Amino acid sequence: MPREIGFLLMVLVLGIVGRNHLVWTASLILLAIRVCRLDFLYPALEDWGVRAGLTLLVLAIMVPFVSGSIRFEGLWNTLRTPPGLLAAVTGAVAAYLGKLGVDGMRTYPEIVVGLVVGSILGASLLRGVPTGPLIAAGAAALLLQVLGFGR
Repeated sequence: MPREIGFLLMVLVLGIVGRNHLVWTASLILLAIRVCRLDFLYPALEDWGVRAGLTLLVLAIMVPFVSGSIRFEGLWNTLRTPPGLLAAVTGAVAAYLGKLGVDGMRTYPEIVVGLVVGSILGASLLRGVPTGPLIAAGAAALLLQVLGFGR
């Protein structure tokens, strides 16, 4: 059995054991692409996959504003509360770290393996949601620069 298939099967099992549908669904899709010999899809997925995923995430976050479940009248009142202000600040920091993450994966390609492994383990074993690889990459790139490993 090729190593890639063994890896995907291992991730699939981790996703099932950890009851994380995002991990096992992604594993099944990649396994199907591999088994069906549709390898030509990998570059396209790698190229636009993150952008498409982030676009869908932002879209989902914006829906309550346009559907009316979050009213603009209460928006400013919410942002003036300590939890609302803290959420706005942490959202801004996370967005900044995400930008650093995109740049960091280009600058430090060797961190991608660790990010993938950490995201899979965190999602599968800790029942997390694998939305943090970009932020984790940004934090890793920032730490690498602070520790003197900057490029």
